[in-house]
Amino acid sequence: MALSRRLFLKRAGLVMGTIVGPWSLAGRKGFAATAGTPQLRFLTPAEYNTIKNMSLEIIPDEPVLNRTVDVALNVDKFFAQNPSPDFLVMLRYMRLIQLAQPVLGLVNRLVPATGEDIRSFKKMICALGYYSDANGEADLPPEKRVVWPRIGYGGPKADDWMPPDSEVQVDKSLLVDRIKAGN
Repeated sequence: MALSRRLFLKRAGLVMGTIVGPWSLAGRKGFAATAGTPQLRFLTPAEYNTIKNMSLEIIPDEPVLNRTVDVALNVDKFFAQNPSPDFLVMLRYMRLIQLAQPVLGLVNRLVPATGEDIRSFKKMICALGYYSDANGEADLPPEKRVVWPRIGYGGPKADDWMPPDSEVQVDKSLLVDRIKAGN
């Protein structure tokens, strides 16, 4: 494949635009549902599809494969509820991964650690969307929860819950600064 000057400048511009990217979250807006994506509040449809493909690669678990748990939609909900400038860094990194995908084999031969970094990034994003409560499992009765039972987590405990007497307890006098008076 011959690389012309025009093609080189175009791709260099795309890479620079990806690295520089937007400087604030103010321009992020929702997107209406389409045939391929649900209604989104933070991610673009392209970002949604990228995360969806990542989740199928990283979490080949039944709830993800049969679409019971939509990892990309959970990430969208999480970002919409918790906007942070740190997400701009994540979005830029995700765009770089999208651009590098066609030449990832070459990049891995030149810099082997790059492949490990990309895989770690994908795992972090997928774990956020799969294991977090963006799926709404805290509000569901235990018999309707999907993800938490698969990892052995029973869900949050009620406010009045106390561990069984057979469990070793920490002496409350050691935690004076952390316990309210009267407990």
